Amino acid sequence: MIRQESRREARTPIRAHLLYRPSLRRRRTHPVLARLAELEAEQWLSPQDLQARQEAHAQDCIRRALRDVPVYRRQAAAVGVEADRFTFPDDLGRLPVLTREDLQTAADGLVSSTADRSQALWNHTGGSSGAPVAFLQDEEYRILNLAAVARHDRWAGWDFGRRTALLWGADRDLAVGRGWREIVETRLLRRQVELDAFELGPAILDRFVDRLTSFVPEILRGYASALALLAARLESTGRRLPPLRGIISCAETLDADTRAALTRVLGAPVFDRYGSREFGLIASECEAGTLHVNTAGVHVEVLNGGAPAAPGSSGRVVVTGLGCRVMPLLRYETGDVATALAPAPCRCGRGLPGLGRIVGRTSDFVVGADGRLIHGEFFTHLFYGRRAVRRFAVVQAADGPVVVEVEGEEDGLERDLREVAERIRTRLGAGIAVRTVRVDRIAPPPSGKIRFVRSAAAPRLWRDGTAAS
Repeated sequence: MIRQESRREARTPIRAHLLYRPSLRRRRTHPVLARLAELEAEQWLSPQDLQARQEAHAQDCIRRALRDVPVYRRQAAAVGVEADRFTFPDDLGRLPVLTREDLQTAADGLVSSTADRSQALWNHTGGSSGAPVAFLQDEEYRILNLAAVARHDRWAGWDFGRRTALLWGADRDLAVGRGWREIVETRLLRRQVELDAFELGPAILDRFVDRLTSFVPEILRGYASALALLAARLESTGRRLPPLRGIISCAETLDADTRAALTRVLGAPVFDRYGSREFGLIASECEAGTLHVNTAGVHVEVLNGGAPAAPGSSGRVVVTGLGCRVMPLLRYETGDVATALAPAPCRCGRGLPGLGRIVGRTSDFVVGADGRLIHGEFFTHLFYGRRAVRRFAVVQAADGPVVVEVEGEEDGLERDLREVAERIRTRLGAGIAVRTVRVDRIAPPPSGKIRFVRSAAAPRLWRDGTAAS
């Protein structure tokens, strides 16, 4: 057992009551802070008690969705499932998986006929996947997600009033893109400084380091790739940041090399966070290194083909949302790949179930000539130490051909490209065409999340068959 002091009840200073939007300031007891207290208490329950609590909640949520949502009502009838007799988790696997394409075409068919839509807001995602989708999220969801995020921030050393720095790329999440009220709230109440991760050149990073040096944040949070660029700039210039309590990596896959670099250069522990626009926080890393599932908000399955992945093996992540009534998402395929984890107690003492390493997206793998899946990290390692290359992207078409796009300097670039292309051909096997293309700039997608490897061929293997990477 480690960090026993984290079991102590966390206080909520007066500042905490001022941080949230007016739409959440309606009760004498602040709903987000009340929910946060509940989450912080329940995390120390036994795994058995937490499982029983989630099963009861999930069964109620799914029965209501099968009864009140037109799409689910039709699906349940087609597989012979009766809403009032649905048993969680035994009957969950009988329901079909919901894809992004389903969400794109279903429209109001996924909206509950009985839920109150007056407080629901549309949210959107899909900038990094190429499949944009829209969905409704209600106040119940927003309260739960704000509380879950605050709980994990506290695991990483944050608390209300402690200074935070944010490296992010979505305008809707940055104060500067949302008006004067959010700017005041962010800078004065949240005590947070922000940098847009869409553009992170050397001069911009140097100015941000200057700002952080005077601001002295205790927590640094951002995209894994943006944090890595900041760490690389600090290392190349020999500069250092003031001591940090923790680093929170979000929104992108955190690989072992990036984690090691962040810890070495920034001198603080790294806490990974896994979430999505559709569900908010899905799982978050504790001080012992385990990704704990946010069981109050989601139920997570790791599937290889149509069956649960064996512990230690990889599978696609399928999530059932438990925190939104107006537009519940049941067995929704996130497009991500994770390692299944066998049930085991965590050294941190929390009873929340664990989720294995987030390996990437299904499209972060490239399919070889023999059907094998080659993980994107193979390709990123090919470019290590190649000073002529500034940025690259490996893109595989649905029928197999691979294009390597590269930004780089003239000196030595052609040699590097020949070597990289030959190693890719050797790994993928005969029959997969590989060509390299020099470009002036590889533009990031609208989400700002840098994806070095993208395949239109790989997701089908994860979905339809047993995929082995």
